[in-house]
Amino acid sequence: MATLREIRRRISGVKSTQKITKAMKMVAAAKLRRAQEAILAARPYARTMRKLLGNLALAAPSGSSPLFEKREVHRSVVVVVTGDRGLCGAFNSNVIRAAADHIKKLTAPGSGAPVEVRVVVVGKKGADHFGKRGFDIAARHVGIFGNLQFPTAQSVARVFVGAGTAFTLALDVKRHAFEEVAKAVFLALKEGEIGPIAIGRGIAK
Repeated sequence: MATLREIRRRISGVKSTQKITKAMKMVAAAKLRRAQEAILAARPYARTMRKLLGNLALAAPSGSSPLFEKREVHRSVVVVVTGDRGLCGAFNSNVIRAAADHIKKLTAPGSGAPVEVRVVVVGKKGADHFGKRGFDIAARHVGIFGNLQFPTAQSVARVFVGAGTAFTLALDVKRHAFEEVAKAVFLALKEGEIGPIAIGRGIAK
């Protein structure tokens, strides 16, 4: 049986751990707030770009650009955006689950002609998950969130070349939380498909 001194020592140890975890929580909250502010600040630019693409898709004559060309889909690119680290609740698991379900629909026997699906993973958690399960990973981008640059976006977009359809799946950022998994369609571009489409809630039941 533990002595009174040992019990006091354990209580002291638990209190010290509580202080450490509280400090970690405060640091994580500050980082999350900065990330949210950066993403929300870029929203007007992203909305304007989607509107521009939508107008181009409506106004462009047939055959003017391969981006607007309707074609039989034999290859699809799915870009999965997760975090590099864990300990963030259902943040990564919800995106991975939604991406796996979407890939399953694309490759289901009853979905029409067979579609070759290539996966581009952004974030270590997604890379680990899909890499271990034998998916055709066209590109991996790990550790890029601390210093996002335009060349990184270019390298992701290069994989779209030759694809019939291209999708990005990530958690949509709201004012106070990452609330739902969103899917954005990039190829083929047409009115009604440009921009994020909510496909699932971000809170695991």
